Formats: sequence, structure tokens, C-alpha cells
Amino acid sequence: MAAGKGTAQLVATPQVVAAPQLVVAQQLVVAQQVQVSKLAQRRGSNWVHGALVEQEVPGCGYGAFAREPVRAGTTLIVYGGRVLTLEQFEALSIEMQNYPYQVEEELFLSPVNESDIGVGERLNHSCQPNAGFNGAIHVVALRNIAVGEQVTIDYASCVSADHDAFAMECSCGSSRCRGTVTAQDWKIPAVQASLLPFFQPYLQRKVQRAHADQIAQNLDRPRMQLAITSANLDLVAPEQRDVSAVWMAAIRPVMWCLRFTRQALRQEWAAIPISCLAALPSNIATCFLMELLAPLVLSWGLVEGQAGGVALISAITPIIGYSTYLVAYYAGMLFKEQGDYIKDGVLVRSEFSKKLQVVWVDFLAHLPSDLIVVIPLMGATQGALSVAGIAQFWAIFWAQFTADCAYAIKEPIFWHGAKRFVAWRSSGPR
Repeated sequence: MAAGKGTAQLVATPQVVAAPQLVVAQQLVVAQQVQVSKLAQRRGSNWVHGALVEQEVPGCGYGAFAREPVRAGTTLIVYGGRVLTLEQFEALSIEMQNYPYQVEEELFLSPVNESDIGVGERLNHSCQPNAGFNGAIHVVALRNIAVGEQVTIDYASCVSADHDAFAMECSCGSSRCRGTVTAQDWKIPAVQASLLPFFQPYLQRKVQRAHADQIAQNLDRPRMQLAITSANLDLVAPEQRDVSAVWMAAIRPVMWCLRFTRQALRQEWAAIPISCLAALPSNIATCFLMELLAPLVLSWGLVEGQAGGVALISAITPIIGYSTYLVAYYAGMLFKEQGDYIKDGVLVRSEFSKKLQVVWVDFLAHLPSDLIVVIPLMGATQGALSVAGIAQFWAIFWAQFTADCAYAIKEPIFWHGAKRFVAWRSSGPR
């Protein structure tokens, strides 16, 4: 949980501090009384709630787990130990540097020695944690924690540095997973919006100072821009000013789209292989269904001649192929993100409902381009292959497969957009 030398300065926005989630989180801290279980016990220098137990986590060392239900607001850990300066921290062994956490700009709270390491030092990271700091040494439950659930914090709430002294790959599996956790994550507006009241106090002060600085900068910026514009107004021809204004207005949405696409490909890249894999069972099912349905449809006498039969089958097949593909693709995505709605083998209905909303929004977003472009192209490609003399089965298969692979290119963007839209709608009053 520790970081290395130095700290970074934050450039915050007023909206971060004013986010409604902060009010809700602050009310949680005030409203919930400290609950002390009779099972509470001292573990080395720390006081640890008796509901917590140390347990091995495959591929991740050890973690702290709840062996009985824990209510939101419950104090889980009160840390003790010794306070280290930055120099003392850096003098520790690499192994021991994993256990202290930062409580001030260059101060760290650490176990006294290796034998002092206990449950309190086993809190692993999650980008969507169920626990957080309530002051410098208290850790509290942010929500109800079920039996067998791992207790986690977001390392952004206690780690800061102005360089890459701390970085680790994250595979917490939550919908908010950042992929890589660094000592700069405390600057992320979304992290602040959900967890700022549960940051270490020194980090909260840094955010508040940066917020005040940003307000001052925002007040000064119009005056600075006016002065710059006035000083240079006579140096720029009117037509050049007009062209520059139009160019900037046009380039902003383009840059936003490029940033959004890059973020979608980074976070949702798995949608591409899942889409391609979904194409295989979808295409096989479509081929066999059409092999059964084609003679029946042609026997109805709706069309005449071979050309009419090819056209009819080419019109029906993409609709069936599209339907089977969607079933296979969304099943794959729900399986891939099951960690968002299945906790310790139990289905969380509210989270599953949100995931189904993502599926629905994703489908609606795809539908216009699919109806206008994708499905007609699938039918045209299949018809062309059939006319070229390729067997009906393979004409259907290759037309569908080609369309599905092309379809996969836009899947990360649409899925990422759908998740952000649902998260925005679920974020409470705006």
C-alpha cells in the first residue's frame, strides 16, 4: 500500500468536490455509529474486528475475509504500529515495503516487525472496494459485506507519489477496473467522486488545495485570455480568426471521439475475441437452420425460379444469423463480466439488472447501423456467393463469418458506451 518519494500536485475540477456521491458517502460516516463486536480482538499492533479472518487468495498471497455478515459503517480495523519517515521506509526490505501505508506526505504507518503482520495488513486492492478509511488509522465498511466476501480498499485512497514509484496490474474484475493501479490514481475524478470522504486525510487536503487553486485559475483565465486576445487582435486578420474558431470547434468533437475510442479499446478489448468466437456457433446454427428451412420456404411458392429462391434465402438468412449471433455474443459478455453481478457464488440481482440494461442499450445502439448496413450487406454477400456457384451451406457460413468479424470492430466502442451510459443513469440525482 505504500508509495515512494515525493507527492504529485492535483489539477481538480469543481465538479469533483460537488459530486452528489460525496454527500451520500459523508452521510454514511456521520449516520453510522461505530459498531464493536464482542468478537473483536487485537492482532499485533492493530485492533481488528472479530468478523475478519486472514485467508489465502490464489495467485494473490493473502487477503482479509468476512466470516460473518458485516454492516455498512462498521469499524473493521484500527491501525497501530510505528511511524516511519521516507528514508526509514526505503531502508525496509522489498517484502516489508508491501505493508506500510502512507499517512502524510513523507510518513508511513508500519507494522513493528514481521511478526506484527496480521489481518490488518492483508487488505487487497479493488477498484470498487467495500471498505475505506475514516481518518488516518480507521478502516470502515462502505456497504454491507456478506459472509465469505473479501474485504478490499482502493489503494488510490492512501497512495500518492509524483513519479512511477508504485504501479501494479489489477484484475479485480469490477466494471470500474482501471487495469493498472498507480500512485497517481488519487487524481482520477471518478475515484474522487466515489471515495474522497474515505481517502487518507492528507490526500483529502491535497484535493481541497488543488480544488481551491483550480477555482482561482478559473477566475483568472478569462482575464488572461482577454488580455492575450487584446494584445494580438491587430496581428491576426479577421478571416484567419474566423477560420481558427471554426477549426477549433470542429476539432474538439473529433479529439473527444478519438479519446473515447482509445479508452474503449483499452478497457473493452475482450469484446473483439468474444465477438469472433460467438460467430462460430452462431454461423453453424444459422447454416443448419437454413438448410432445414430453405426447402420449406421455397415450397410455399412465394418466388419463382432459382434467382428468386436465392434472393429469398439471402433475405431471410441474415435475420436468423443476426439473432443467433446476438445470443452467443451477449452470453459471452455476460460470462466474461460475471464478477460484476455474482459475489461469492451468489447472484446480486441489482447488479445483474444493471448488466442487462447494458445489454439492452448496446443492442439499441447497434440496431440502426445493423438494419441499414450490416444485415443488407450480409444478404448481398451471401447471394453473390450463391450465384458464383458456392454451396448454400458455405455461402451462408462465409457471408455470416465475414460480417461478424467486421461487426467485432465496433463492439468494444458500443459496449463501453453502453456501460458508461448505464453507470451515468445509476449514479443518482444529477
